[in-house]
Amino acid sequence: MLIDDRDAPQPQRSPIPQLSRHARVRARQRGFRTGDVELIALLGRPVHDGIMLDDLAMRAAFERLRRLHGTFVAGGSVAVTVYRPSRKQMRKLRRRSR
Repeated sequence: MLIDDRDAPQPQRSPIPQLSRHARVRARQRGFRTGDVELIALLGRPVHDGIMLDDLAMRAAFERLRRLHGTFVAGGSVAVTVYRPSRKQMRKLRRRSR
């Protein structure tokens, strides 16, 4: 059975902003790591003049992650299949990744 979610409301994806030199310097000074801005852009919600990762956005992201916990996506740059492995399968997958 295929999942058809074309009619389901999709969350608005914020384009990942390019960081200016000033923004990179400030991010480093303020202790942000590489990829933090990208994560905020993906999980945050649009506000007046940017994107904010506030409590509302965090709650929504956490619920989504909770629903996806344990899901396995097989393949490299192209996803071949998606499933939720059994506990036994999870152990095998974890062992193979070492």
